[in-house]
Amino acid sequence: MTPARRVIETEEHLNLRRSAILSLFVIGNLFFIYLLARGAFSGYTAWRLQFTGRVATGNVVGYREARDIRPHIIRYYPIIEYKVGTQTYTISSDPPPGNKEDYPTGSQVGVVYDPADPSIARINSWEEVWFYPEFIFIFVPIAFVLGNLSLLRAWLGYRERLRRYKEWQGLSLQDDQ
Repeated sequence: MTPARRVIETEEHLNLRRSAILSLFVIGNLFFIYLLARGAFSGYTAWRLQFTGRVATGNVVGYREARDIRPHIIRYYPIIEYKVGTQTYTISSDPPPGNKEDYPTGSQVGVVYDPADPSIARINSWEEVWFYPEFIFIFVPIAFVLGNLSLLRAWLGYRERLRRYKEWQGLSLQDDQ
């Protein structure tokens, strides 16, 4: 039986670790900013529909199918036609997707639309108007904090390993500067 070997990290390994941590920090935070921007735009649209929107009656004319990552799961998004003046508009439901039973073909549903741009519309329900912005503004900050705490922990571990490596080399951290 061979004795356990202790792996000594080299300066190259430590530099790769530092690069990985910093890359994850930059890319991860850019992704969080992107998600928050999408949530803000969606929230602004929801707010605009809530406070300045008009309600029209729409008819469910069909469904758009979307397969989940699990092949046996199929989600249905209702396709709804509604009229504003003489113009007819078509929308497809946004998240959360429903079942066909939620909006049967031929049924009438309330549609809230933006009077300045009637093509911007949602089914007139809390879930259809507010689900996405609420989801983004609740869970993205939590993921942001947890992700950055994890990267901070990794950075502190890197600094400790670097300190031990420099001690082993007989150097101090200030010698690099």
